[in-house]
Amino acid sequence: MAHNVLDSFPTPKILRMESAGMDVSDGAVRFVALESRKGKSTLLKYGEKEIPENAIISGHIQKPEIVTQVLSDLAKQHNLTNVKVTMPEEKLFLFKTSIPVLSEKEIRSAVEFKLEENVPIEANKINFDFSVLAHPGRRDHEDVIVAAIPKKVVEVYESVFAGAGLFPIVFTVKSQSVSRSVVARGDKSAFLVIHVENQRTGLYVVSDELVQFTSSVSVGENQFKNLAAKKLSISLSEAEQLIDTQCYGDEKMDKRLPAVLKEAVLDFTGEINKTLIYWNTHKDNSGEQGKQIYNVIMCGKAALMKGVPELISHGIRLNVSVADVWQNAFSTSEFIPPISFFESQDFAAAIGTALPEL
Repeated sequence: MAHNVLDSFPTPKILRMESAGMDVSDGAVRFVALESRKGKSTLLKYGEKEIPENAIISGHIQKPEIVTQVLSDLAKQHNLTNVKVTMPEEKLFLFKTSIPVLSEKEIRSAVEFKLEENVPIEANKINFDFSVLAHPGRRDHEDVIVAAIPKKVVEVYESVFAGAGLFPIVFTVKSQSVSRSVVARGDKSAFLVIHVENQRTGLYVVSDELVQFTSSVSVGENQFKNLAAKKLSISLSEAEQLIDTQCYGDEKMDKRLPAVLKEAVLDFTGEINKTLIYWNTHKDNSGEQGKQIYNVIMCGKAALMKGVPELISHGIRLNVSVADVWQNAFSTSEFIPPISFFESQDFAAAIGTALPEL
């Protein structure tokens, strides 16, 4: 049995059809709208707009009026009204807990009781949702994945979106949205998803199609550019151009760049190995150990940087594959979206949010 708030309050069909998945990060807002044609999804429209520096810091909206204007401009440009929105990972409390086997009506009260043990905020000051992990035949207890976020964070986001003329019909967990995009639907194996953004990298452990553990590294795509500027004694703008043309493009790489990439990747691999060791050795409250991770999926433009997935794979001794962010929406052999594979890597969260409810 699995529970989701949308099961109890199903979104009207017209809203499902017209809503767009929207991902708000520190540096940009991106959206994807999917359309169902003859039982298959296609990309209806997409877009992105940069958010000025320091308007959002670590998921916290510092300058609401600026963010509202960005959202308003994007909404008017693409005729958006209803949106499903990712919430900032930095403000989220995600935990796994065990409860007695109960009826569906009793589960929410039991989960709410568990909040006190896992969230350092009063229960009446947070919003939460949960999913029950399926364990056929088990009768002594149930495992529940719980996501909780302070109500004041949600209220700020609601206010900003309302000011932009947008109606959020649901808020989702960013890590879960990314995993819905990059992990093949129906695959219940354990994966580590590496989600590289501009300023940070999210590490998400996905098992049974649910995110069960997250951590983050204060290293993102910009780290590669900053390190290149420092090591090669060039300006940041020159480093950005160098990486864009040589690490992503077809130009031959400067012989000094591989060493720069290798040094930058070291910051990744250390944290990734910590996450892998924790998950592969950790036992939950009932003494059970999760599925072992054998596969790693990387998304974000940095996943396409020459040699980077291979360097990470060598450092963690596991296969690292580049995500197919469209796989659960449509087959690119049947429908070719009007966005490059390279650009689409930054839309993983928006795509996962835009997907129809499971």
